[in-house]
Amino acid sequence: MGVSVRYARFYPISGLVLGGLSLVLNLWVLLLGGGLTSFCALIPGALFFYFGVTGWKKEYFSYYRGTITVGAILGPITREIPSGRGGTIVVRDGRIRLLRDGKERGAGVAKWASYTPDWDKAVAAIRSETKG
Repeated sequence: MGVSVRYARFYPISGLVLGGLSLVLNLWVLLLGGGLTSFCALIPGALFFYFGVTGWKKEYFSYYRGTITVGAILGPITREIPSGRGGTIVVRDGRIRLLRDGKERGAGVAKWASYTPDWDKAVAAIRSETKG
């Protein structure tokens, strides 16, 4: 069974607040006669707001049978960190790391950037798999 971990809630909340504030202020300035500059400034606000809305379900990383798959913030690109070939995935200091040949390598995921209930499920899955 795979575990999907979403981004921490401050990412979408930040997008909603910053994007919404930008949209409201730039619409207000546009209505007061701000012109093309205010109209163009609506685009970043709309993008931030969009990322805030879609960020609630956005997957940060997933864990399935000894493999961590990290997705890009934007786009379909993913990176896989397999524990196979003599390696072990471990959780240390709020980070998931790959231990292979006595050397530790970061997997690029950290607890502070993860939604805590999802992180706890992933850590439990990693620990149960490495024990068994």
